[in-house]
Amino acid sequence: MLRIYTDIIQFNRQLQPIVKAVARQDPGLADQLRRAARSIALNTAEAHGHRAGNRRNRFDIALGEANEARAALQLADALGYVVLDPVVDDLADRVCATLYKLARGRPSAWRGRWFRSGPHGSDRATRLPA
Repeated sequence: MLRIYTDIIQFNRQLQPIVKAVARQDPGLADQLRRAARSIALNTAEAHGHRAGNRRNRFDIALGEANEARAALQLADALGYVVLDPVVDDLADRVCATLYKLARGRPSAWRGRWFRSGPHGSDRATRLPA
């Protein structure tokens, strides 16, 4: 799996208490945040199994969902539902930036994919042939 997938899963994990706090004030916004965050992971995973054109489309959808989740976080902060954690905000930025590169980058950049090595996603990465 792509290395960014680990960050996306971590982002979803860190969102859980935030979503619960937002749900007490605004259940609709909490549901939208939850769905957008899940969609980032699902579309990124789906992109992994597609060829260049469809892959780019899935990454583009994941990017849109990531931007939606980030906007929902900022809105929840602006409305006083939560105080936005800088760690979560930085993680959201990293996810958005990487998905932007994958969605808008050159397809030739995908030829050498980077994957986590080891059964538990250790910090070492191995470059696999396309």
